[in-house]
Amino acid sequence: SELQEMLQCGVKFEMEALCVTSFSILSEEYIPSKIEGGMYI
Repeated sequence: SELQEMLQCGVKFEMEALCVTSFSILSEEYIPSKIEGGMYI
């Protein structure tokens, strides 16, 4: 997915842009991965 590519490349992106395309990506993948990694959201 586009999100996985950005995370692997270390690319910074706007959360608002992702919310428009798919809120489920944020709730199912992005936020949990940040919490597990101890990183800021």
